[in-house]
Amino acid sequence: MSTEDIHKEVEKRKGIWSLGIRYGFYTVLMMFVFNFLMGMTGMVGNPMIYSLIYLILGAEIFFAQKTYRNEHHGLINYGKAFKLGMVVSGFFALSLALLVYVGTKFADPQALTQMVEQMRSALEAQGLDDDQIDVYMQSIQAFFTPESLFICSLVILSLIGLMMSLVISAFNKR
Repeated sequence: MSTEDIHKEVEKRKGIWSLGIRYGFYTVLMMFVFNFLMGMTGMVGNPMIYSLIYLILGAEIFFAQKTYRNEHHGLINYGKAFKLGMVVSGFFALSLALLVYVGTKFADPQALTQMVEQMRSALEAQGLDDDQIDVYMQSIQAFFTPESLFICSLVILSLIGLMMSLVISAFNKR
């Protein structure tokens, strides 16, 4: 392999990473705008509305792959499209998981306590007895730590990004 071929390969790899991180950053910014709008309109906590975040992530993966394809003479194979999708979703997942960790550990540590109390109230409203509620609450409190939320957010968002990348890459390859 000549020096020129090595430089071309490095540029190709750098292109996927820099483009993926850029579109991952765009996705994080769009998520902030989305959350701000949800707060302004009073729709915070509506799970159907928040599922639109996944639509935003999918659109960003699609546009990142399309941009790469346009920059490379209309060609992108499945592997590169998939890798680019994973870089976008990985950056998004890591950023969001870090925000969840910082938010629950430092910015608003009482948020977790409030969530646990809301769950207790919901269980009481269902008519469960105190022993059953105590068992549920022990398992819930073990899960609701900043560290476990960080890990779960990272894993779940990465898996969602993996599935989206698999599907979207199939449509974008050429």
